[in-house]
Amino acid sequence: MELHYFSGSNETQLMLQSDSETEREGRQENNKQSYAPRAAGGSLIDDPPGIETGFGKKEIK
Repeated sequence: MELHYFSGSNETQLMLQSDSETEREGRQENNKQSYAPRAAGGSLIDDPPGIETGFGKKEIK
C-alpha cells in the first residue's frame, strides 16, 4: 500500500499492489490498482450505467 501524489491534478491516490494475480481481478499490469478519493458528501458506490438506486443522489451527513 502506498499513497501516490499526482502534481498535475493535485490529487493523491491509494495504490495497492499484490505479489500475484487475484481471483477477482485476474492478471493486471504489475498487479497494481489505484483508487481516487471520493468527494465529501457524495456517493461511495458507482452504479452501473442505466441503474438508478436513489442512493447516489443522497447526501452523507
